[in-house]
Amino acid sequence: MRLFLFLFFLIIIAVLSTFYVPASLLRIEASIYNNTASPYCIDWMGTSIFVNILKNNNITVDIVDNPSDLEDSLKIGGLVIVIAPDRLISDNDSILIKKYFDNGTISIAVFDENITSNNLLKLLGVKIDGRLLLDPYTPDSPYYPISEINLTGFRAFVRLNWASYIQRMTAPNLYDVIVFSKTMGVVDRNNNGVLDPDEISDSNAIKTYTTGVIMETRNSTIMIFSDSYPLINSAFIHNYTLTNTIMYYLIEIAREKNGRVIFPNYYYRTTSIEATVPFHFSTLLLLFANLLHYLDNFLNNIIYSSNYIYIGFLTLMVLAITFLLRNILGITSVAEYKSTSLIEQGILVETLATKNLRNKNVLEKREKTIILNTWRILKNAYTLLRNIDIEECISRKNYKLLIELRILDEHDFKQLEKLYKIYLKAAGKKRLPIIFNWRKTVFKYIAVTEYFLNKIGCSLIRKKGYKDAAYLVKKQF
Repeated sequence: MRLFLFLFFLIIIAVLSTFYVPASLLRIEASIYNNTASPYCIDWMGTSIFVNILKNNNITVDIVDNPSDLEDSLKIGGLVIVIAPDRLISDNDSILIKKYFDNGTISIAVFDENITSNNLLKLLGVKIDGRLLLDPYTPDSPYYPISEINLTGFRAFVRLNWASYIQRMTAPNLYDVIVFSKTMGVVDRNNNGVLDPDEISDSNAIKTYTTGVIMETRNSTIMIFSDSYPLINSAFIHNYTLTNTIMYYLIEIAREKNGRVIFPNYYYRTTSIEATVPFHFSTLLLLFANLLHYLDNFLNNIIYSSNYIYIGFLTLMVLAITFLLRNILGITSVAEYKSTSLIEQGILVETLATKNLRNKNVLEKREKTIILNTWRILKNAYTLLRNIDIEECISRKNYKLLIELRILDEHDFKQLEKLYKIYLKAAGKKRLPIIFNWRKTVFKYIAVTEYFLNKIGCSLIRKKGYKDAAYLVKKQF
C-alpha cells in the first residue's frame, strides 16, 4: 500500500513540477517533397490526391523508395506510373521495366513533358521532344495549347498545361498504336515559354502534334501523355476536365494487373529543412487531453449505442474503481468470519479466565483487550503442545510444518492470517483491516480461535473431551 501511495504522489509531483521547468529549444531536421510530382508531395505539384483516389478504388499502391526494391515490386505485377520525374530514369531501370512489360507482368503509363523519361520511352519506340508547345492564337502568356482528346468515349477540346509532344522513333512498330490526343501549336524552340517573333514567322511553325498515345500488345498496355498536369494535385483541386477520364482509364489498366500501381519514388528530389521550435513538457498534457477527448467521443458512440452496453459499462467501471481502491488502500476484506453460532453458555477470555458473555457490561470498552488475550492463549497453546510459533509462521508465510503435521490446510492459513491481523489492529500496530463493530468481532474471533484450538485438542469454552486452553496456559505460566 505504501508503495502505491508513494508512486501516486510521485506522479502528481512530477506533473506539477513540469510547469516550473523552463522551455527547451528543439532543433528539428527533416527531408520533405515539395514542388515535385512525388506521391508524398501534398502541394500543388504533388500527386498525393491521385494516390488517395487509387486507394479509395481498392487499388494497391506500392511506392518504391529504393532502386533495389523495384524488381521485387515488378515481379508481383501492376501498372508502373511515371509522372514528371526530376531525374533521368536510369538505363538499368529502363531495361528492367521493359523486361517485365515484354513478359506481360506489367503495363506502363508515362506523363511527362520533359526528357527525363526518354531512356525508358526509347526502348518502347518513342520519345518526348521536351520543348514546349505554345498556342499562337493566345494573345497573352501563358500560351497553353488546345488539344483534341478522344479517349474511352470522352471527346472534347481541352487546353493543356505546359506540354511537349511525342516523337515516333524509327524502330519497328511492335504495338497497336492509338493516338488519343492531338495538339495544334508552335514549338518553343528556345524553351523560354514565350512566342518569339522568329518562331511565329516561320510558315511551317503551326502544326498538329501528337501529345497522347496508347500502345497495346496482347497482354499489356502503354499510355503516354506529354503533359503531367492531369494527374497532379492542382488538376484535382481545379476539377480539370481531362483528369477524371485519364484517372479511371488508369484504374482499369491497373485492375488488369493485379489491381496494383507502382511508383518509382526515388526519381523525385527531396528538400532538407530545419527549424528550431520551443518545447515545454506541459505541452504533453495538452496532447494527453486531446487524446482523452477523442477517446471520450469514441466511447460515447459505442456506449450509448445500446442500453445493454451502457449498463455493462457502468458495471465494469464500478468494479474497476473498487479494484483500484482495494489495491491502493491495501484493503483485502473487512474482518468478518463465518462460524457456527456460539454456545449459549458463551465465554469471554479475559486474561486467563472465562466469564459469561450475556452481560453487556462485561464487554463494554474491553473488546480489544479480550482479542489480545485470546490471541496470546492461541499462540501459547501451539507453542506448548506443538512447539510451533504461529506468529513466525504467519510473518514468513511458512506453513510447511503445520501441513506435515496435518494440523491445518490452505484454507485455514487465510483464516489464521486474519486472526493475526485483527490482533495487530487491536494492539494498535496496524490500521487495517477496517472493523465497524468490535462486539460482533469479539464473538467471531473467539469462535474462530476455538476452531484452531480444537485442531490441537484444546478448547476455550470447555468443550467436552478437550483440554481447557486457558487453564493449560495459566498452569504453565
